[in-house]
Amino acid sequence: MKLEREIGNKEGEAQALGNIGLIYDTKGDIDKALDFLNQALAIFKEIGAQREIEIVERNIKRLTEGR
Repeated sequence: MKLEREIGNKEGEAQALGNIGLIYDTKGDIDKALDFLNQALAIFKEIGAQREIEIVERNIKRLTEGR
């Protein structure tokens, strides 16, 4: 993620953030998972990556429905 951020690759940065969010999800840390997924979602919206937006939104919905 740091490298993607340094070179200005927004899509790569968002992918990394989303993946980190999914890792926190598997570890059971829903708050951190949602934090990273929301960061990824914001970047995907910024760059207009519709497919990725839909994927991240589904993951966020899945995590928040159980709350």
